[in-house]
Amino acid sequence: MGKLLGSLFLAGLIAALGSAALAQGTPSDFPDYGDGSQALTATPGTQGGAAAGFWNPAAWAAMREWEATFLWNDRNVTPNRMDNWGLFLGGHGIGFAMRRNNYRFDPGNYAEVTSLRVDDYQIAVGGGSRSEYWGLAYHWSKGDARGLARDHYLTLGNISRPCPRLSIGNAASLSLDRGDYRGISDLGLRPFRNHRITLFGDAAYGRKDNFSSLQWGTGLEIQPLDGVRLAAKLVKPNGDSQDKVFSVSLGVSLDGTGFHVIPHYDKDSELLSTSYMVRVGSQAPAFTMEHLFEDRPQIVSVPMKGQLGYRKARWLDRDRVALLDMIELIENAKNDPAVDGLVFNLSGLESSREMLWEVREKLKEFKTSGKKVYMYVDRATMFTYYFASVADKVWMDPAGTLQMPGMIAGRTFWKGLLEKIGLGAEEFRYFTYKSAFETLSRREMSEADREQRLVMITDLYEEWQNTIGEARGVTAEFLSSTIDTGYFLFPEDALAAGLVDTIASWYDAKDLIEVWEGKKPEMNGKSEVRAEFFADPSWGELPKVAVVYAVGDCDMDTGIRGRYTSRTLRKLAKRGDVKAVVLRVDSPGGDALPSDLVSREMKALAKKKPMIVSQGSLAASGGYWISMYGDRIFTSPLTLTGSIGVIGGYVWNEGFSEKTGFTYDHVKIGRHADLFHGVTLPFLGVTVPDRPVNDEERHRVETLIRGWYKDFTIKVADGRDLEQAYVDSVGQGRIWSGKRAIELGLADEIGGLDRAIGYARSEAELPVKGRAVEVVEYPKRSWVNPDNFVSTSGPMSLLGYWLGIRPGQENVLDKDYELRYYRRISQNPGQPLFMVNPADLPAEEVK
Repeated sequence: MGKLLGSLFLAGLIAALGSAALAQGTPSDFPDYGDGSQALTATPGTQGGAAAGFWNPAAWAAMREWEATFLWNDRNVTPNRMDNWGLFLGGHGIGFAMRRNNYRFDPGNYAEVTSLRVDDYQIAVGGGSRSEYWGLAYHWSKGDARGLARDHYLTLGNISRPCPRLSIGNAASLSLDRGDYRGISDLGLRPFRNHRITLFGDAAYGRKDNFSSLQWGTGLEIQPLDGVRLAAKLVKPNGDSQDKVFSVSLGVSLDGTGFHVIPHYDKDSELLSTSYMVRVGSQAPAFTMEHLFEDRPQIVSVPMKGQLGYRKARWLDRDRVALLDMIELIENAKNDPAVDGLVFNLSGLESSREMLWEVREKLKEFKTSGKKVYMYVDRATMFTYYFASVADKVWMDPAGTLQMPGMIAGRTFWKGLLEKIGLGAEEFRYFTYKSAFETLSRREMSEADREQRLVMITDLYEEWQNTIGEARGVTAEFLSSTIDTGYFLFPEDALAAGLVDTIASWYDAKDLIEVWEGKKPEMNGKSEVRAEFFADPSWGELPKVAVVYAVGDCDMDTGIRGRYTSRTLRKLAKRGDVKAVVLRVDSPGGDALPSDLVSREMKALAKKKPMIVSQGSLAASGGYWISMYGDRIFTSPLTLTGSIGVIGGYVWNEGFSEKTGFTYDHVKIGRHADLFHGVTLPFLGVTVPDRPVNDEERHRVETLIRGWYKDFTIKVADGRDLEQAYVDSVGQGRIWSGKRAIELGLADEIGGLDRAIGYARSEAELPVKGRAVEVVEYPKRSWVNPDNFVSTSGPMSLLGYWLGIRPGQENVLDKDYELRYYRRISQNPGQPLFMVNPADLPAEEVK
């Protein structure tokens, strides 16, 4: 309703500014360029828009939003009939246009003056980047095309915007019938780098033209306010006439709809004709008035079913939600005046607790704008409820439950099983808290491991307790009592405890919000949140902040992908358009080589531009190795980090052959050749060495591990500007929570990925407000999620089976860190490893 009222008001205002007159057109092999109607957009390449695509198809590629434009001119041949108009549709490199022109035709006998009508059509495609666009169009004509000598022709166009101040456009058209050709060029200058003032000029020329018959135009456009465009243009028409046509333009844009009126005058300031244009889209800065006319609260519904993570395919991936997308959606909703609140359905949510913290922090920021957050839960865990507690109102399904059993950190020990099947295990452990191999060498926790785990879950529990207590207005003692006495809460229990505000189903959301706010809301899907009110009007490439994901265990070709990630960092260091880099680390460690490859490139990149680290759920051991050279390390209260240490272990055949029947035999050269060889288990590809290590080999392993640890502490001291002895004192393999890591100097600031990107912008001296900054992700997102096609219930499951693809098979080793952990130990017996035990991963991460 608001948009309609505003549109009618401005339509009446602009219509009152125009007047009608007649003007003759000129037949041509190509659609005429000098009659003034194309001046609606100033110049094809400089100002752009759908109408400009008719002259230079590269303009279709320069349009970053879809647009529909209708224009008409009152130089009607037939009185009281609109017979000169055009329709232009497209954007994102695709365009269609139709333009109708009626001409008066006088063969010499005034009694036989008649009119000819021609309809010109265009289909176009284009592409390119913000600094260089291209387009290709095919044109054809209907109606009296033969009488007007209209040809079919192709147009190839280019728009070059090498910097924010300059735009150069060129288009060449070639007749497919007679071989004639024509060109259009334009130039735009913005003296202040922004869209407020634009100087422009253009020219059209053909094979038979000379200087005196050249068509040209020059002018100025001013946008004093977003949503207001004023322009003036002097045009030298086609033909040999030296008379000029002068046009002025007033344009007003409201909520993505633009209205333009352009009167055209001759050299004596007599009105020749008036052109009008309506643009529907978001190509130009606009007034936003919708919220002023809307009485009902606009609430955006955000379904959270699926996995909240880092990766999401561009298409056909409804079951995953990317963290950056969710952050962007909340930011857009905060800035969109038409949005009054967000309502989240947490049914089926899968996420790590750290990512829930990040989104929760973003929602706290969202609420500072005065807007509301509502949450629906059905089967909530402790950290699902931790996330939901940020809401102004929380409600639970009548059949829902709230599980609040407390927190625990335990692990499974394999020593008894290994003894039963005849496998011996030796732990090469020289640092107090580096306990990753305990599960194979012990039957219970060591005292050091018990100590660090109790401190770790105490930190997590206090964060949970304090945050929920503050949000819901309850004491820490009350929450502890609730956990101890009512660990499994039904809806009535949660309501009585003040943990939820009411009991209802998701389908009651509208009625509940009406009760809470006093007005029935308008519920919209998350697609209703606008990223911005208009397409970014700036020219040239946007400055970029690169986000590089180092997620998973430290491996050369999987997990953090040491080869790819180090190569990517090296390339980003050389790119002038990338002003800062944020490395998102979510890794339990692993192999030293890929960790060191990445850290080396980080250190080199940090000498050239800001290199910021954002830690996810886990940045420990090798995960901390790839964090230590960040200019600033952002972590969270729920992050587990540190574990600066090295571990090794060795599992060997100690009666396994007798128990299973597998045997091994060999020939060798060299005293230690058989150290890593023995029975290889079929299907698993795991080798069990046939003997234990001897004293000489054990001493060598200790030397290697201690050497690696010394190197690790030296590098941490260098990266964090600390003393090596101090790093050793807080190292020794100990895992720390994010808050303690800051206190110890191992990290710098509490903040998520959003905060890290903002800090990177600041360090690169990129304005937080003003000209847009592009965030680019590496690895780049795939186009589709293959699991959607080869799942057991998917349409391509049979083909996937035939190709050897199983649902999620290619991702099993990435997701199942525990399997990779034990396989890495078996494949690297006795070698130094920078990794933590699977039990150190947050429970939500272990599937």
